[in-house]
Amino acid sequence: APEDATSLVGTNEKASSANFDQLARIRGRSRTFHGHVTGQFPERDMAAPAELELKVGARVMCLANDRDAGYYNGATGSVKSLGEPDESGNRCILVSIDGGGEVLVKQKTWSNSRYVVEEIDGVKRLTQEVTGTFTQYPLKLSWAITFHKSQGQTLRRVVIDPSTFAPGQLYVGLSRATSPSSIWLTRPIKPKDLIADGDVVDFYLADGWERPEPATGCEKPSIAPAIDDREPRTAAVDEGGARGPSDADGGAVAAVADLAPSDVLEELHRLLGQGGRAWVRVYQLIDRVRREDLFKPDFNSFSAWVKAEAARSGCSESLLWHRKSAGDFYSKWAETAPDAPPLEVADRVSEENVELVRKIAAKAPERGDELMHRLVAEGLSTKELRGEWRSLRAPAAPADKARATAAARVSREKLTIAFDDDASMARAIEALERAGIAITG
Repeated sequence: APEDATSLVGTNEKASSANFDQLARIRGRSRTFHGHVTGQFPERDMAAPAELELKVGARVMCLANDRDAGYYNGATGSVKSLGEPDESGNRCILVSIDGGGEVLVKQKTWSNSRYVVEEIDGVKRLTQEVTGTFTQYPLKLSWAITFHKSQGQTLRRVVIDPSTFAPGQLYVGLSRATSPSSIWLTRPIKPKDLIADGDVVDFYLADGWERPEPATGCEKPSIAPAIDDREPRTAAVDEGGARGPSDADGGAVAAVADLAPSDVLEELHRLLGQGGRAWVRVYQLIDRVRREDLFKPDFNSFSAWVKAEAARSGCSESLLWHRKSAGDFYSKWAETAPDAPPLEVADRVSEENVELVRKIAAKAPERGDELMHRLVAEGLSTKELRGEWRSLRAPAAPADKARATAAARVSREKLTIAFDDDASMARAIEALERAGIAITG
């Protein structure tokens, strides 16, 4: 790829790492421009880096519009000089804009405001109050930027890693370029890279979806529809007749057990953006990481890896733990249920519902087993299962609670009984032992 191509990556951490690596390769001293803050201006609200490190030759992106200077938000280019004065004597950064001329980028001040309601002469007015300001050169390193940051922009040349993990991310990257000849891929695109948002697909296939108006015969579709009808999606069937998950082309997805260890984490990163529809495969990947200690040597424990993985993926730790507990429960239940479908095709049973049945089974095993069979066969609703769970957690009636308390009190006390003869005592001891009550004395 050309040196001026912009790499699109999934996270800010990846972008920062790639940018600083590229900056370090440029010979010469760097210069750091320190942003100036007055009042209250949280770093998370800063449109430009608080500490901007640059070198002559660095690739940068403009973060503001300035018609007079000739640059706009999203324009990319290369630094030509640092500290170049403009007509007013202000120190500027000279940037050679891609496909254009050279511009002087001067410092910009952003305001952080809050709005308050004031009553003046009996009339309430909404007034703006500036609580802080932030001044910095509106630039950032741009050898690499996130897919999110690239939205709405047109880039002359882009380098894309197809290993995305969020629905629509690959489309965003590919559509930034003006032509296929200005796109470079780190590897060929595979069917598994094409991720559709599960909610969008479910909405399209839902009964409530309104079909388009009947064709008049004059229309000429530009492309074939991605989904021809509202037929239910089917899983791929292998030679043995067992159903398994299918990829974007309808072919069978590689089983988790068949993935190389180096591909397990890559696949997990990709799937975490798919939401609940992928929970079974996510569980299988997480479980393999645990069973084969794939978190080592970077992490000392599985728990530490889960915490780091949640932070990296932008999801909560509880989401990963819930998927693991739901998958563990389903797998254990399926071992005792001959009619249970394989875990690989259990995505149609939501993770939340499996978790609810797991909680119910912990308090009432037989009821939990019954509900699990019904959940798989009939597809119980979350509302029904929540009702079951609430009924189990409901407090006992006052009379029942009193009896339970009394029974517990008696069970903790020592009971002394006197007998008239040995025969009566023997019969009583025998009855108590059959009832499982310990006898002393």
